[in-house]
Amino acid sequence: RVNARRWRRFAKWVTTGGEIRPDVGFDDIVATVDAPTTIVWGDKDAFGTPAAGRELARKMDADFHLVPDAGHMPWYDDPDAVASATLRSLGAGGSDA
Repeated sequence: RVNARRWRRFAKWVTTGGEIRPDVGFDDIVATVDAPTTIVWGDKDAFGTPAAGRELARKMDADFHLVPDAGHMPWYDDPDAVASATLRSLGAGGSDA
């Protein structure tokens, strides 16, 4: 069962670029996500390396897909690759890690 309140809290943290509560760090928030998750990461992301994306996926027990020649928003740079990664996760649960 997806804990929607926790997921919304995590999404707000990510989109605002800061912590919701100063005593709760990123790792604490990630640990509360109990929904199947797929991380799709651009290999040219200026905000985090592919290794950071793989580590995030590991912490969340999530599928990880790296999109070549894509930045922080890979769905803009290569929507077909993101769609393909999403469909692979939904179908086979595979990973590109």
